Amino acid sequence: MPKKIETKEKKPAIKAKKEVSATKEEKFVPTFLAPAKKVISQPEAREPEEVVNERVADEQVADESKEERNRSIFGSQVKQAEEEEPSEEKAVVQEGEAEQIDEAQSQPDNVQEAGQDESNNTSEAEEKVSFASLMNSSSAADEALGDRPGQQNKESKKGFYIIVGILVLVILVMAAVVVFNGSNNNGSSEVLASVDRLVQLPLGEEPLVGLVSDSEVLRGLDSSLHRFTANGDNLIVFRSANLVIVYRAQLNKIVNMGQISDPNTLLQSSAVVFEGLSPVTTDTSPVATVVPTTTEESLFIEIRNGTDASGITLQVQKELTGLSSAYSVSKRSTSDFRYEESFVLDLSAGENEAVQKLADSLGYPLRSELPDGEALPEDETVQAIVFIGSDRLE
Repeated sequence: MPKKIETKEKKPAIKAKKEVSATKEEKFVPTFLAPAKKVISQPEAREPEEVVNERVADEQVADESKEERNRSIFGSQVKQAEEEEPSEEKAVVQEGEAEQIDEAQSQPDNVQEAGQDESNNTSEAEEKVSFASLMNSSSAADEALGDRPGQQNKESKKGFYIIVGILVLVILVMAAVVVFNGSNNNGSSEVLASVDRLVQLPLGEEPLVGLVSDSEVLRGLDSSLHRFTANGDNLIVFRSANLVIVYRAQLNKIVNMGQISDPNTLLQSSAVVFEGLSPVTTDTSPVATVVPTTTEESLFIEIRNGTDASGITLQVQKELTGLSSAYSVSKRSTSDFRYEESFVLDLSAGENEAVQKLADSLGYPLRSELPDGEALPEDETVQAIVFIGSDRLE
């Protein structure tokens, strides 16, 4: 009996050694062969049908939720595309990103079966088709929305150009009118400024400036005043002072000046065109009966101060204007020399009697020789120079 028991106890020991050696062999198996060994060792292992059905139902629910989520993402992207009108490049980038997300989410697990992989692939294809249709519809909507603003922009630009053209035309017309009126006014003001530098004009009155168009008619009205008047000369008329000045702009020279009894006769004559006045055609028969008034010939004078006092030439000019309207002061200056006695210098060589009358009116002696060092007047029309000495200050 004892021997049998020993034999029974030895057999399990041998089995245990075999199991230990088997485990040792399994432990030394390389890791990259382990999955292959498991697949080969358990080819017929399957899950129960209830578990498989539950897993399939869960996967279908997950797929449906994933489709709904993708549709919501696609819908939000389409709305955003319609509101912001993205460019084609941005839409292509969004499409690529969405495809990458779908591919990453739709990759099958290594453990899933081949049938489940095919269902996933079909669902992915359906999703891509739906996404492409949505993108096509959104691009068509973008094109439809993009056409309208383009047409509106063209119409608005056309209207803008029309308005700008009208404004430019109005500005050009107004500028032409201003330049035309300004040129006329500047012409009169320039003539008056030039004459004022040659002779002292009456103050407190705005004269009329005209252009002589027929000098023969003017000579018929007043031969002494207009004997040197020519066509193109300027005629300056002071109606309150009854003064007429004939000015030749080409030479910057006063041809003649004098007083007339009736300035209206000259203003109504067609021989002179005045600014702001239209020539009036009058009957020639009554004009023929009018005897022209004789005016004293103008005498152009220059005044030189031979003292150290200031303002003396202006006093003498006012005195001359009070003596006779024929006296016209062309220039007032200061002499380089000092004189004790005032005198009048005759530059007409005794041919003009008005110079003698001027000396007698002032009470100054008349001389015919220019003092040494003194220069002749620049204005050739000057026929007398009044030299003021220190006796004027006494």
